[in-house]
Amino acid sequence: MLLQAIASGLLGPSAFHGGAPIALLGLAIHYFITFVWATLFAVSSFKVPVLRRYAIVAGTLYGLLIYAVMNYAVLPLSREVGHPVFSIPVLVNAVFAPILCMGLPIAMISKLALPDE
Repeated sequence: MLLQAIASGLLGPSAFHGGAPIALLGLAIHYFITFVWATLFAVSSFKVPVLRRYAIVAGTLYGLLIYAVMNYAVLPLSREVGHPVFSIPVLVNAVFAPILCMGLPIAMISKLALPDE
C-alpha cells in the first residue's frame, strides 16, 4: 500500500485499486526521485567541493532540504491521497528519514566516489 500511496501522487485515488502494477509504478517513481536528488547533489559537489569535504554537515542540510521541498512543494502539487495525522513521532520520522536515508548516504557516497578537489 505504501508504493500505491507513492503512485497516488501521480494517479490520485485510483492508484489504490491498481494492484501490483501500480505498486511497481510507485517503486519506479520513488527510485526516480531518489536518483534525481542524488544526481543534483553529485553535480553540485563538483562545482562546490566543500559539499564533499564536509559531507556529514552537507548531507544533514541536504536531507533537510529534501524534506522541505518534498513536503512543501512536491506533495502539495501532487494528487496524493491521505496524509498522516500529525503527531510528534510522525514529524520526527518525516524529518529524520530524509536526513538519514537520503541526505547523509548521498553525501557520503559522493565523498567516497567522486575525485578529490
